[in-house]
Amino acid sequence: MPWLMALGNHDNSLIVPGDGSWLEKGNNEVGYHVRSPRWWMPSRYYSVALPANDPIVEFFVLDLNPLCSYIPQILNYWAPNGPYMTGQREWLRQSLAASPAKWKITCNHFPYIANGPHGNAGAYDGVPAMLPHANGTYAKDFFDQEVLGRVPILLAGHDHSQQVLTPTAATKGAYQIVSGAAAKSVGGQSRITNPALYQDFSNLGFMVLDISPSSVAVRVYTVDIPSATATLAFQQQLAGT
Repeated sequence: MPWLMALGNHDNSLIVPGDGSWLEKGNNEVGYHVRSPRWWMPSRYYSVALPANDPIVEFFVLDLNPLCSYIPQILNYWAPNGPYMTGQREWLRQSLAASPAKWKITCNHFPYIANGPHGNAGAYDGVPAMLPHANGTYAKDFFDQEVLGRVPILLAGHDHSQQVLTPTAATKGAYQIVSGAAAKSVGGQSRITNPALYQDFSNLGFMVLDISPSSVAVRVYTVDIPSATATLAFQQQLAGT
């Protein structure tokens, strides 16, 4: 089974691990796509419809790293309103409108909202408003303008935790799902500002989406490493009947 890969801030580090500021570095992972049948990243942003004919779901994998780099990308290809992000905006807008899939889901490293230490877009890591390139303000604008109201589910990582956040007016009815605890947890740290159906900031774990023509549901598992045992911790239907 191929892994649909999304670029994150650690894939684009320049000076400090995770600063997300050497954006060309992420192209190396796109290049690896041609060498591995499991590593699916044909470009920095792309979509995958499943099944290919008459799709039930289409995943739209985004690259918002240019909007969240610690070092501002000014007046160049990677700038928030530069050619790269303008092209991605146009691609997403047209692709969402043209998709025949029953379910449309965005996949992106950075969450729109999150209750883990990184927090919400526009206030990532408590970075002040005077540094919009680092606190996710540009990413928030992207979500507000291009994503919310067009998809029912947002998938993200970044926070090393598991969260299924309640749809609200702010998310225009979309679920924000954060699954970033496959190899690391935040050790109980949190920045809780959003209502949640489920959240776990201490345990390692993973999530499974069950998708059919009529519904989408999520299952959340925690994992005990010494015994290699997975335990169902939460399940919820997210859409459909």
